[in-house]
Amino acid sequence: MTPPPPIFPDFLPDLAQHLAGLKIGQYRGDGKYTTFTPPAIYFGTIPDEAGYSIAINQYDHITTLGRSTSTPALKVQFRARGNQHPHSPAQILDRIYIALHEQTHFDLDNSTTVLHCARHLRGPEEKDTQGRWTRADSYTFTLNPQGA
Repeated sequence: MTPPPPIFPDFLPDLAQHLAGLKIGQYRGDGKYTTFTPPAIYFGTIPDEAGYSIAINQYDHITTLGRSTSTPALKVQFRARGNQHPHSPAQILDRIYIALHEQTHFDLDNSTTVLHCARHLRGPEEKDTQGRWTRADSYTFTLNPQGA
């Protein structure tokens, strides 16, 4: 079954651009990278040929946290690929944690204000088929879209 299209189609690209602005990763809308320093940012899966990388995916529908339909909460997973060292994904994900966890009231390029961001799951490190380590962390972003 194909997942539904994102409700806020600009949110993930703007989040990727935000991470690029913080020098945590690099973001190219066409997904074509010539280097993986800083880590390349993708949506969906990370291509096999990619080195240090970050995949950003929304995996849950909007919830309203009982306050108002104008403050949806989106769940987003950041999956980082490192190298053959088991702690290499942490070098990427720890920077995302420092930049985003418990941050409030920051704006993205599409006029969406992130009211609150919190990591709610730190995943275990795992090896991929090529012996590179990966880890996925999940966050909840409570939004105030389009200045609503």
